[in-house]
Formats: sequence, structure tokens, C-alpha cells
Amino acid sequence: MIVQPDDDGRRAILNHELDKERDALRRLQTQEGAGGADAQLAVNRHQSNIRALEIELQRLPASVRRQP
Repeated sequence: MIVQPDDDGRRAILNHELDKERDALRRLQTQEGAGGADAQLAVNRHQSNIRALEIELQRLPASVRRQP
């Protein structure tokens, strides 16, 4: 049986993933000498993931969105 989280559970999962992506992006941006093509691809990937998570959070009903 597959258990689907309710909206509050989904919001918590998405916020956790969003925090992890933001932390990873911050770490990449603060690394000295991390200006190569691979680093830029990683930055782009994290930025894309952040945008996707933010969009998914916006799709949740307003009553369960995290307050800024």
C-alpha cells in the first residue's frame, strides 16, 4: 500500500527539500576556485530545482503554505 502525505505533510517535505537545495547552492557559491564549467552546471541544477520546488509549493492550498 502506498501512503500519500496530506497537504501539510507534502508542504513539510517540499520545504525540507527546498532548504537542502538552498544550502547546497550556498555552499557552491562560497567555495573558492569553484568557477569551472562543472561548478556552473551544479549551480544551474540547484537553481532549477529551487524554482521547481517553489512552484510546487505554490500549487498547495494557501492554508498550508509556509509563511515567509
